Amino acid sequence: MRNGHGVHHVFSHPIDALSRHLVEKLLKLQSRTMAGLRAEHIAVEWLLQQLDLLDIATEGVDDEQRALAQHAKNILLEHYAHPPTIPDLARECATNESTLKRVFRLVYGTTIRHMTQRLRLQEANRLLQEPEASVGAVAAQVGYRHQGYFSKLFFDHYGFYPKDLVYSSRL
Repeated sequence: MRNGHGVHHVFSHPIDALSRHLVEKLLKLQSRTMAGLRAEHIAVEWLLQQLDLLDIATEGVDDEQRALAQHAKNILLEHYAHPPTIPDLARECATNESTLKRVFRLVYGTTIRHMTQRLRLQEANRLLQEPEASVGAVAAQVGYRHQGYFSKLFFDHYGFYPKDLVYSSRL
């Protein structure tokens, strides 16, 4: 590639397991028919994954609302495996449940429950690239008691099972 920005450049920065999996799929498509179209699809999927990892707040949100939502998200980031209940989270944020839920949805475009699930899955995604990772251990570490339920949520969110990341990262 031009300017020395090849795949090695992508891997020189921290990358989550899903992104690595998608880039590896791109590399394997070089000699197949329909590879260009499939590669384009995977590249768009990778770009969407990268954008999903960013914390972009909605326009029209005032600083106080953004601060409240960010404070709640920081608490969830700290305690994603065993998150506080919404009443406890509202108390920690010095607001009421209704305001917290409304502002959180306004800023992040999702509910507190879905954000917690997304944070758990993103952390699982990161942990699955560890050399000795097992799906069961990662599921437990991010707060899921049942590996099957965790695998279903992971598949629903990413479109493939966590075992696929574990195996592809060991190749």
